[in-house]
Amino acid sequence: MTPLILFVDDEPNIIYAALRNLRSQPFEIVTASDAESAKLTLMTRNVDLIVTDENMPGKSGVELLKWVANKFPDIVRILLTGQSNLDVAVRAVNEAEVYRFLQKPCHPFELAMAIRKGLEARVQSV
Repeated sequence: MTPLILFVDDEPNIIYAALRNLRSQPFEIVTASDAESAKLTLMTRNVDLIVTDENMPGKSGVELLKWVANKFPDIVRILLTGQSNLDVAVRAVNEAEVYRFLQKPCHPFELAMAIRKGLEARVQSV
């Protein structure tokens, strides 16, 4: 079964770049532009891993990942942010139990490897 990745970002250019750069990877990607639409996807699809931006309208990425950790603890969580804020990183780790914290701009290879390693870690823990 092909792993399903949910990529959440409010910037369409970031979503398009991720889809383009990750198209040859062995997983399927679905997208959302905010936390609420991401929640709908998570409630209706069997998502294996989520990558979300921190700064979005409405709920932040950490708030979304905290919700995911409570509702779907088996989903691997990665936070992608343009800020190098230590407080955000600490909250992401302590409150949302993120697997990885990546900074924008993130090289496509680094993102692909983080997703692959996250999927491997998920398989080993299940």
